[in-house]
Amino acid sequence: MFLRVDLPSFHLDCLPRARGGVPDGREKQPETQAEAPESAAKKDGSGQKPETHEQHLARRQAQREAAYDNRCDKWHQSILDAGGSKEIAGELADLYTPQMSKLGKPPKIVFGGNISNLSGNGKVLTVGNGEWNSCSGAIRHEFEHWVHKNYLRKEPHFAAEIAEASQKDWAAIKKMYKGRLGVLKGNDLLDQFSRSIFGSDYSALEVNQRYSVVGMCDTIGSISNGNYGFGHEDYSGNEGRYLKTRYGTKNYYKIQNMAGLAYGEAIANISSARAFVDNEKLKLAFPNIYVIVQKLEKTK
Repeated sequence: MFLRVDLPSFHLDCLPRARGGVPDGREKQPETQAEAPESAAKKDGSGQKPETHEQHLARRQAQREAAYDNRCDKWHQSILDAGGSKEIAGELADLYTPQMSKLGKPPKIVFGGNISNLSGNGKVLTVGNGEWNSCSGAIRHEFEHWVHKNYLRKEPHFAAEIAEASQKDWAAIKKMYKGRLGVLKGNDLLDQFSRSIFGSDYSALEVNQRYSVVGMCDTIGSISNGNYGFGHEDYSGNEGRYLKTRYGTKNYYKIQNMAGLAYGEAIANISSARAFVDNEKLKLAFPNIYVIVQKLEKTK
């Protein structure tokens, strides 16, 4: 996941010198243009010419890359030490890109329990037990919560842009489903999304595809303030319970949509789904949120 430039030392004039620093038998000559840089190098007392601006930038970049590699390697090992598999450790390390490292130290990873989540302070990411909680989609979802939270800490004004994007996408969806909004919280919503995205019923999909479909239903819940969609009925972390009532908890989504969290579920869902869903279909369904996710990830 990280130039030292050796510069030749300047040559010292070995001739004996009289007072005033002028060589015996010579008149002091003005510096030529070619001698000026060497003279400047002597003035700094380092024995070397000062590095150029380009050399300075290259040295600092090398230092940053080395620091990133060191941090990422330590994080990868800490995940293994905590009981994580090589697959999970590798996936998380890949998500923590040099761009993401600018947001701060990665979260501590712990394993166990009935749910995967990110702690309120964003410092601990828990990977729960079972296929649903530990699948790649779930891990990506929770890591994106970390990205979202830390980005807003650095750029709090971005919350307004996220809110505007989410509201634009919801307005477009309401217009598309005008007169039949009820289907956005009906029992067949999962299969509607599954067929339009993957061409199969929900039950026929593998776990990461299923997680992405539930994530899209959860995104509807997020941008509609829980009036439609579903995905956070409870905190069981159990797929069956997620699908039991198919109605999101309004209070949960309202809390998520406060300025400090700013449609966090919508952002995490679409970011996670990018790894498993045709991105053109995602952009078609949630075009403005998709742009926000790209900005957060600094991708083109």
